[in-house]
Amino acid sequence: MRKWALLVLVAVLVAAAFAAGGVVRERLGFSFSIEGLAEARDWVAGLGWRGPAAFVALVTFRSFMLLPSYLVLVLGGLVFGAAAGTLWGALGLAASSHMQYFGARLLGDDWVRPRLGARGSRLEDRIRRLGPAPVFAMTAHPAGVLTPLNIAAGLVGLALWQFALAIVLAVPIRAGIYSVLGTGVLDWGITASAAIGLGLVGVVLTPLLIPRVRSWVLGTEPVAIPAAAARREEEGG
Repeated sequence: MRKWALLVLVAVLVAAAFAAGGVVRERLGFSFSIEGLAEARDWVAGLGWRGPAAFVALVTFRSFMLLPSYLVLVLGGLVFGAAAGTLWGALGLAASSHMQYFGARLLGDDWVRPRLGARGSRLEDRIRRLGPAPVFAMTAHPAGVLTPLNIAAGLVGLALWQFALAIVLAVPIRAGIYSVLGTGVLDWGITASAAIGLGLVGVVLTPLLIPRVRSWVLGTEPVAIPAAAARREEEGG
């Protein structure tokens, strides 16, 4: 298949996925509110033995529904409890991460890199220098960016085993934090849930007060310029 035909096919599939995701989101009424979470919980719980598979699919394809990961992962704890919510949420995160990684490798630099912009360049530079460590750190932290990170890992050619290992180790941490929060959103009442939520927010945000950590997690670290290139720029300027 010619490259342009592949790109057209991918564009059509992505557009269809976003359209279908919008329909699902509207039907489920996802929102971070007591009513919205209760409706989503009842829907997933009503699926019986198919519930875990449906939830994993929600986490995997959440980007096409324009749903943030924290909202869907909180739902996992709400429906399945902390342990099972962490398990199913981690599976969905791992699946979506690998989908983005392989998508970047399939489509290639010319089409993907311009769409990532400056943040993508910074992430690529970091992965080239440090290998899978940034993938683990940013995936494990609940505030870390995921989609640009996974795409950047695919573009720079990070070995699949390194990428997979970093993801497998990191996703239970991210999913576990939100699943714990989800277990009490409805059952423990507003006051207890707010206290738990504030505690988790403190754990998540406190490291971000350190500029270096914040730049790592949020992917805002400037791209390092090699010394030789810097000297050439100074001489030319």
